[in-house]
Amino acid sequence: MQGLIAAKKRVDKVMEWLCVAILGVMAALLVCQTAAQQFFGGSGAHAEAVFQSLFVWMVMHGSVYVLSLKERLDVSVLKVRLKNAALLAAEALTGVCLLVFVCVVVIYGGYVLAVQAASDSAGLGIPAAVVCSAIPISGGFTLFYAVYYTALAVDGMKKSRSNGQSAERAG
Repeated sequence: MQGLIAAKKRVDKVMEWLCVAILGVMAALLVCQTAAQQFFGGSGAHAEAVFQSLFVWMVMHGSVYVLSLKERLDVSVLKVRLKNAALLAAEALTGVCLLVFVCVVVIYGGYVLAVQAASDSAGLGIPAAVVCSAIPISGGFTLFYAVYYTALAVDGMKKSRSNGQSAERAG
């Protein structure tokens, strides 16, 4: 479990820096586009197409980063009503459902979409596959976090069972 925790810390840093880099490039692009339009009368079509592509990447990877922080939407009714092992079992089941969804829909479906995307984006020459590749890539990160949180729940269930058995032996 310690190896998984260390790996999560490294992946968290990668996600942080990836999101910071994408946001920084988007901000610089916006400033350059605005300056080009105001001072030089230039067209912003190319910059807009790149900005839209980066926005897709930012949304996909930003949502994975939010998942890594466990700031996602939860069903709070379960947290209030379930305690200890039942809550851990619900979290493990949620993790397994997320694993299946990510593998089938996000990674496989995103891969198929990226492979089939043949058009270029707004005449820029950026293949649509580059934009669509954000889906399976972010799916890979999501898969890692789903495995991590599922393993954490299963580990918690094992510890609660072993604590319960040692309490029974002591009593």
